[in-house]
Amino acid sequence: MRSISKNGVKEFCDMLNSLNINATVRRTLGPDINASCGQLRLNEGN
Repeated sequence: MRSISKNGVKEFCDMLNSLNINATVRRTLGPDINASCGQLRLNEGN
């Protein structure tokens, strides 16, 4: 699975905000240990 670009996330968030839909973007932490967003995940092949 691939991630969306930072620019794509910003554009989507801006579109929601322009429609008066409150949206925020959480920053990713821990991708180097496969623990982004506080959840552990398996590597493919393990």
